[in-house]
Amino acid sequence: MDFHAEIEIDLPQADVWSVVSDFETVEALVADRGGRLDRLEGHHHGAATADGHTPGLGTAWNGMFPVKGREIEFRAEVVRFEAPERLDLEIEGNGLTGESELALADGAEGGTLMRIRVKIEGHSLRAKVFLQPLRLAHGALQTRFAERMGNIARSIEAMAAAKAEQPTDP
Repeated sequence: MDFHAEIEIDLPQADVWSVVSDFETVEALVADRGGRLDRLEGHHHGAATADGHTPGLGTAWNGMFPVKGREIEFRAEVVRFEAPERLDLEIEGNGLTGESELALADGAEGGTLMRIRVKIEGHSLRAKVFLQPLRLAHGALQTRFAERMGNIARSIEAMAAAKAEQPTDP
């Protein structure tokens, strides 16, 4: 199953990247939507942030997200991290594997075009049975996915605005 969305965000690409690559913010977004992401220690590379965590290639999480009344447990890992334009994850759990691709490009009037693609495949019989009704409702699910990504884009705009309003230390 493949879902995708293209959303215009009224912010420069660097501002959008600062939000989508701030993994604490991403973890909070998932929690706000009923899910959970627990970052795994020792699975990251690059410069440490103020909280001691290191975002970037190799960052990994154990997580849960509710889907159709079921809690789907998964593990996700950053497999591509190219600032300020590309962030890809590999996801696996409950007999499912998937990929998530987020790409940022210059958009209209100084904004950013955010492209998101999520691909999910079932490998166990249980996972294939779980996916079958979702495949039948793919059109409706694609529409909901695009709407949710639009809502996330509005959240990114609000978060970037809040970051811009924070006082900086002298």
